[in-house]
Amino acid sequence: MKTKAILFLGSPGCGKTSVCKILNAEKKYMHISFGEELRKNIEEGTANPILQEHIDNGFPIPPEFVVPEVKRIIEKYSFAKQFDPLHHILLFDGCPRNEQQFLALREAYEISSVFLFSVQDKELLFQRIKNKSRTQQRIDDQDDSIIQRRIDIVNKELPKILFYFKKENIFEIDSESMCIEDIAVLISQRLN
Repeated sequence: MKTKAILFLGSPGCGKTSVCKILNAEKKYMHISFGEELRKNIEEGTANPILQEHIDNGFPIPPEFVVPEVKRIIEKYSFAKQFDPLHHILLFDGCPRNEQQFLALREAYEISSVFLFSVQDKELLFQRIKNKSRTQQRIDDQDDSIIQRRIDIVNKELPKILFYFKKENIFEIDSESMCIEDIAVLISQRLN
């Protein structure tokens, strides 16, 4: 039986991680911020060096690395008794970034729905990303061209991923006009 998962997709800086962290407090969810987890593994020296080059330059991780890395992340949480595949639903935050990653994940996990976050104001989006980069010391979030590359990849690849879902399983979230707490409540209600 495959572990259940829900996707949280959208451009960097649109609030996916903040909302997932709130939802993670509910006992039935396990938040996996793929980018954050990979950065931790890179810092610890446990990740493949190829991955750092992709992350630092704003490119998606090659699909053949996605499922093994996700499984390693999940195993770490299982070993720490923070994740139980029988009782938790995975919240995939910012992953997959493209169709190939999605297809790889779909083979390993039962992905039921997508929450699609958006911010239309480009200046606000860049401001949010840069504010986050100051607190987290992220190289990829300090360079405008890398930020734009990441946004462009998301905008190009999202329709290809959404193609695999029924319309009723795609939930659009306007994270420009709603506060994070209200979005978390709305999503929690939709998931229950």
